[in-house]
Amino acid sequence: MARKQNPPCRWFPAIIGGLSLGVLHTQCAAQPTERNPLQVATDAFGISVGEEKIGVYTSDNVRGFSPTIAGNVRIDGLYFDQAGELNKRLSNVSTIRVGPAAQAYPFPAPTGIVDYRLRTAGSTTSESITAGLADYAGPYLEVDFQLPVVKDKLGLVAGFGLKDDQFPDGTNSRNSTVALVAEWHPGNRIALRSFWTQMLRNGLQAQPVITVGGPWLPPRLRLRKFIGQRWTTNTTRRINAGQLADLDLGSGWTVRGGLFYSLNSDHSAFADLFKNVQQDGSSDHRIVADPSESTRSTSGEIRVERAFEEGSRQHHIYIVLRGRKRDASFGGSDRVDLGPSNVTVPTVLPEPAFKFGAQSYDHVRQFTGGLAYEMLWKGLGQLSLGIQKTRYRKIFDEAGGTSVHTQDSPTLFYGNVEALLSRRLALFASITRGLEESGIAPDNAVNRGEALSAVRTQQIDGGAVFQATSRFKVLAAVFEVRKPYVGLDATNAFRIIGEERHRGLEVSVSGYLTSRLNVVAGAVLLDARTTRDSSVEANIGARPIGSSPELIRLSAEYSVPRAKGFSVDIGVDHDGKRVASTDNAIRLPPRTILRAGLRYRFHVGRINTQMRVLVDNLTDNFEWALTSGGGFKVDVGRRVTGYLGIDF
Repeated sequence: MARKQNPPCRWFPAIIGGLSLGVLHTQCAAQPTERNPLQVATDAFGISVGEEKIGVYTSDNVRGFSPTIAGNVRIDGLYFDQAGELNKRLSNVSTIRVGPAAQAYPFPAPTGIVDYRLRTAGSTTSESITAGLADYAGPYLEVDFQLPVVKDKLGLVAGFGLKDDQFPDGTNSRNSTVALVAEWHPGNRIALRSFWTQMLRNGLQAQPVITVGGPWLPPRLRLRKFIGQRWTTNTTRRINAGQLADLDLGSGWTVRGGLFYSLNSDHSAFADLFKNVQQDGSSDHRIVADPSESTRSTSGEIRVERAFEEGSRQHHIYIVLRGRKRDASFGGSDRVDLGPSNVTVPTVLPEPAFKFGAQSYDHVRQFTGGLAYEMLWKGLGQLSLGIQKTRYRKIFDEAGGTSVHTQDSPTLFYGNVEALLSRRLALFASITRGLEESGIAPDNAVNRGEALSAVRTQQIDGGAVFQATSRFKVLAAVFEVRKPYVGLDATNAFRIIGEERHRGLEVSVSGYLTSRLNVVAGAVLLDARTTRDSSVEANIGARPIGSSPELIRLSAEYSVPRAKGFSVDIGVDHDGKRVASTDNAIRLPPRTILRAGLRYRFHVGRINTQMRVLVDNLTDNFEWALTSGGGFKVDVGRRVTGYLGIDF
């Protein structure tokens, strides 16, 4: 039976109608600058603050790879094996650690690190209420509290949110989020933090995935035009919980630790596939249904640090133990062919009766011990060296009784050095070896949902940092990253099919060009190459799927003279031609996205207030989003968002 569309809540028009753009946002717990990534960013490599993101890299793309897929996620610097994504009730700031941004970061990773910052209780009581319209007029409501129960001893942060997500392909979902963070300082030398968060997503229709039958792009589809089936609803629950501890032992000794639990549970799941799509839109339509699936992980880190000074030199020694236990169930799918279809003409079809089979199970155990040394020499630079020994074991219990064991026990190392040539100019270089995850098979693969084994990766880079003024910095680096190439082979199985080498140049400028003009801009010139494994049958081109030779991101904010608190900002996102098929026969054309916004900061009594309006994709450029298996999804078009923020 088709699921009815959910009308917007009746109380939203009354709240929103007074604003010309139909958006109201009230947020009390954060200061205005903390909601503005331009004010927080120290480089252009990538930062996320609340709903806004700027920089050349994101949690899904660093130097052409995904640090999230690779398993390089941290919570306040501590190792976290993420099964279910974190939500902004728990962490509203994340930073990309790569290149010079990872120079003083213990145990970096070859494909970058995404570091999430937990919300903190602070020393004052505050509350936040957010109500408004997100992308494509999806209503939302958020409430956050900050409560110091016992001053400087015990504090709480709590929040919940409701949101009707609207997506460019016409699908939608109802989301609810809740989070709780407790901070306890039982003594002057110890701090304990506990958190729990949950996100429920209900009623999300399967987002159609298009694969073409030749060297052409799919016919252009109208935004918000749903071509799938309303009964293909997915229900997902994501839970993350953890305990962090910081202990100052005195005499330069400190101990940090974190223990985390992460769950991603799909109570129902579908994949809506339009295969062999022709230039006129005709295709073969297939639905894949899955029984209940889940991935859960327990992970953690203990870090002992010794810090001491020797004249103008500061020394840090780190001893680290990390581990994770990850278990997943998947498969048992039933595939139903729905016959000929056309992606340009939506049709309503009855829901068939699905019959599920036995599921497969995946078990990963990994333990790592590491030792690192860092020296900061005032006026000269810094040196960091580290070594890790990791033991990795994966057991894949395939439906039907076959069991496959994979294990690896590499010795990994890293080293980086920074030399200060003058008060303004520094040179740096680094080398890093890692063992990283290689991804999960996409919807259009025959082994859909299977997690591939971890692989060895390596990265080298070097460059310069120039501090032009106290408020303006320029970075430039060259890099090379090598990693096994995963994709679809001749049997449509998602697996390692070769090697991938990304070599490039990245540039970042950030800071104030004038007292009123703040700029964060970056560019990446990338030469990405692939080499096919001779034992694999697959038609592989010279470039990896999804790669682009150039990427440019510019964000700038200008404070208007004689209009105190008022600023305007612009943004430009440019991507060169992107490889859209494994054999390189299809490429997406270059795309340039423009955006414009304004902020107005003012005071009402003792209350700080900020108004924000943003129009993204001003020219409403149509584009396709790519999946890892060479599938196409409708990408975002023009959208308007905004908020009115009140800080008590």
